[in-house]
Amino acid sequence: MQLLGLYITVLPALRHRGVRKSYAWWSFLLGVLSAVSAILSVACFAYSPAFSQLALFLGSGTQATIVMQLVFAMDRVVKQEVKEGKRE
Repeated sequence: MQLLGLYITVLPALRHRGVRKSYAWWSFLLGVLSAVSAILSVACFAYSPAFSQLALFLGSGTQATIVMQLVFAMDRVVKQEVKEGKRE
């Protein structure tokens, strides 16, 4: 589920040129960290369930940070469009 959430959050946001400028670096970095932690949690479950839960928690935290960065990037794009008169 976490990987599906990453796909829904990262991919569509990168299609808009204005959002891509300020959002792409953070989304890729945090997306990779979140995907690695999701895969790591499944791989480590047999050895250490506590570490698996910690990895899932960190993955969810990084995914929440991606969403927060997306909101800030969209806010900047909307403000820029209003400033340029493209949007009312």
